[in-house]
Amino acid sequence: MNSQLLVFPALRHVQTFVVPEDGLYVIEACGAQGGAGGGPGGKGARVRGLFRFLAGERLNIVVGQRGESGVKPAHAAGGGGGGSFVWRCADSGARPAFPLLAAGGGGGGGGSDGRITADGGVGGGEGGTDGYGGQTDVANFHYSGGGGAGWRGIGARGSLPTHCGGGAHWSGGEGANYGGFHGGDGGWGGGGGGSFFGHGSGGGGGYSGGGGGTEMGPAGGGGGSFNAGANQLNTPGFQSGHGTVSICLAEAFRTPPHDTTSPSRRDRRETT
Repeated sequence: MNSQLLVFPALRHVQTFVVPEDGLYVIEACGAQGGAGGGPGGKGARVRGLFRFLAGERLNIVVGQRGESGVKPAHAAGGGGGGSFVWRCADSGARPAFPLLAAGGGGGGGGSDGRITADGGVGGGEGGTDGYGGQTDVANFHYSGGGGAGWRGIGARGSLPTHCGGGAHWSGGEGANYGGFHGGDGGWGGGGGGSFFGHGSGGGGGYSGGGGGTEMGPAGGGGGSFNAGANQLNTPGFQSGHGTVSICLAEAFRTPPHDTTSPSRRDRRETT
């Protein structure tokens, strides 16, 4: 691999990396920014760690996409930014209990940044905890945005009458559409969909999803993050635009060359 930096773009499907050789690898994941609407979207978090892998291991990668901005954005709310995730592939195809990395996406328009704590940020609804999706306040508000998805659960749908979508695995929630006002769709990577009114922006996707915003505020919460690596670097509110994932070989583990010198020759060499 020769310490080459591999950067994975924000594509709308799960990408795969096959480890080329035994070694220590630095992996960095950045969540995506939320879409604009009533203000700019929150920025995505960055997480970086050092991991040991063996040749042939397979990693699955989701790179978050930026939440869409609301149409007529002074009024329509933006979608939450998608989270970025890296995890080991299992033979069964099932996702493990924990990822290697998860970087939270930012909340939609006027929302909070992606977080470096595991829990999602509070919007109008509560942020997700323990890897579950963000909530929305459907009891007290109309026009609330969808919650962002977490590692273990999807985000809640927005309230009546819009019912914009919560973030899923791994698509973003659909934004509401009414009378020429269109809330932004959540970004790939579990961003929640935005309402067509006020601050009802979507929560960011992440290890735990951000809460959806309400029409009176606050706006969508940022997604939470998770880092299982060594030598960690974790930064909230770092990434603008789409998210990224990068992988670089830090140190290859190679078997030392066999010493073909005979003991008698080594002895003579050491005593001369």
